[in-house]
Amino acid sequence: MCGEYIQNVTDRTNRLWQFTIGVTYDIPREKVETLCADLKELLSADAQISSDAMTVTLNEFSASSMDILVRCYVTAVDYTASMLREARRNAGALAGRIRFRQMNAEELRFRPASFDVLVTRNVTWNLHDPEKAYAQWMRVLKPGGVLLNFDANYGNDDCSDTSGLPKNHAHYTVGDELLQECEEIKKQLPISSYARPAWDLNVLGKAGFSKFGIDLEISSRIYIEKDEFYNPTPLFMLRTVK
Repeated sequence: MCGEYIQNVTDRTNRLWQFTIGVTYDIPREKVETLCADLKELLSADAQISSDAMTVTLNEFSASSMDILVRCYVTAVDYTASMLREARRNAGALAGRIRFRQMNAEELRFRPASFDVLVTRNVTWNLHDPEKAYAQWMRVLKPGGVLLNFDANYGNDDCSDTSGLPKNHAHYTVGDELLQECEEIKKQLPISSYARPAWDLNVLGKAGFSKFGIDLEISSRIYIEKDEFYNPTPLFMLRTVK
């Protein structure tokens, strides 16, 4: 269960994420105590969490569960301020629980071993040096940390071709000139000529990642209908472990 409280609804860099975990009453006390201790240890090991914001405690006895209160930070990264403003808008009521950071995905300013999980979507194909980015993501992950990378082999497709898209698709609001400009920029990126995700797996392996998992059918489960957000280029998901 997750509470719907909004914390720190300001422009401060520290964004507090507060939620509750419901544990059923049949769980033995020692297991509840172990869970709380493990959560505290996990948060304490994160360099991005300050000690005064780290809380794990049995907070309430509700009708069907014992509720453990957890407070931690979530960090969101983008290269431009305008995209971060859009991200805040898209986050809606959850925006107050997310810490948004503007920086270069190829030169992250986080300490080594800062994160348990990294999630990227439609990022890698935009990068000038994706191999450097993968090395950076490896650096900031903790041992055993997981990278989930959702991307596509966009180099094979022409993004200015809207013939197969529904009439209400978002690309029609961009305009032909901007779509063509995007296509020209994409052709200049080395990653557009790579065979993906085979290239990604090779680079991730050299970076030190292990336990690779790949999902080539994820688009069929996400884009069930051809609506305004439909993506004609098949997505893939890479799951790798440090």
